[in-house]
Formats: sequence, C-alpha cells, structure tokens
Amino acid sequence: MNWLVDIGLFALVGICSYFGIKHHLDSKANKLSQGNEEDRRDADAQVEAA
Repeated sequence: MNWLVDIGLFALVGICSYFGIKHHLDSKANKLSQGNEEDRRDADAQVEAA
C-alpha cells in the first residue's frame, strides 16, 4: 500500500511541474510577443541569465 502512495506523490509532483513550466513558458512567450523591442531584449536577457 505504501508504494501506491509513492506513485501518487510522484505523479502529483510530475503534473505540477509540467503545468508550472508550461505557465512560465506561456507567460514568457506572451511577453515577447506583446512588448516593444526593448521589452523583447530584456526578456531575452533574462532567459539567457537563467
């Protein structure tokens, strides 16, 4: 029964990680598509620094 809890926790962490990364990338893409050239350079510099 303990292995079932482990599998559930592993799946929960995986799902949360997937949606967290997806949200982060979507917001970054949205910022790049809507901003002016200066905003795009700033966002690109932040991506390279990370």
